[in-house]
Amino acid sequence: THDGGEALANIELSLIGTELLRNLPTAEQTTVNFKSNWPNPQFTGTQLPDTREITASGFTASWQSTALATNITALWKACSSNNQCSAIQDESVGVTMIDPTNFYTKMTRALKYGFLFMAITFVAFILFEVLCDLRIHPVQYTLLGVASGIFFLLLLSLAEHVGFAMAYGLAAGACLILLTIYAHALLKKWKRTTSFSAVLATLYCVLFTILQQEDAALLTGSLLIFGLLTVTMMITRNIDWYAWQEKFSKAPDVA
Repeated sequence: THDGGEALANIELSLIGTELLRNLPTAEQTTVNFKSNWPNPQFTGTQLPDTREITASGFTASWQSTALATNITALWKACSSNNQCSAIQDESVGVTMIDPTNFYTKMTRALKYGFLFMAITFVAFILFEVLCDLRIHPVQYTLLGVASGIFFLLLLSLAEHVGFAMAYGLAAGACLILLTIYAHALLKKWKRTTSFSAVLATLYCVLFTILQQEDAALLTGSLLIFGLLTVTMMITRNIDWYAWQEKFSKAPDVA
C-alpha cells in the first residue's frame, strides 16, 4: 500500500535463457510472490523469502518488506539525484535459476574427481606389480598418470563442440584404448590386461553416473571410495610388505 491506496500487479512471464529475476520493493509496503515451474531456485538479495516451497514440479516464494526496513526512500533519492544506484540495487530480492547438472557443473565435478581417478589407476598398477611379481619403472608410472589425466582435457575440449555425453564417451574410449595397449606391454599377459581394462572401464562408468546426479553425487563418490578401499585392503591383507620390499630392493632395475 502507498498513500492509503493499494496497487496490485500480476505478471506472467515466459522466460527463455533467463538466469536471474529480481524485484525492487519501492513501495511503503511490498509483498512479492513468485511462482515458477523451475525446480532448482537459488534465492538472492538482502532478504530471503518469508515463505517458500520447492518441489520437483517448481517453486513458490513470498517476500514482505517495508520502506522503513529497507530505507528505500533515501536510496531512491540518492539514485535519482546523484546517480548512486549501487546501494538500491542491493535491496532487490529475487531468484536465480540454477541448473545443478549443466555442462560447467559437470566439468567442475569431473576435475574434482580427477585426482581420485588417477590415484585409483596408480593403485591398480601397484597391486598388479605386487601380486604378479612385476617391475614397473617410475617413468612408466608417469606416462600412465599423464594418459589418465589427458582424459579430462579431452573431455573439456570435446564437450564444447559435441555435448557432454558424447564427449565423455569419446574421451573415455580413446583413453581406455591407449591405456589398454600400454598396460599390455607392462602386464605381459592379456588376462591381466583385460582385468585392468575392466576396472578402468568400470571407473569411467561410475564417474559418469556421479556426474549425472544432483543430490546423491557426494554419497555415491563416498561409497565408491569406501568400496575400493575395502577391496584393496582385502586383496593385500596377507602380503608381507617387508619381504616384498627386500625382494624389490635386490632385483635389478628394468627400464
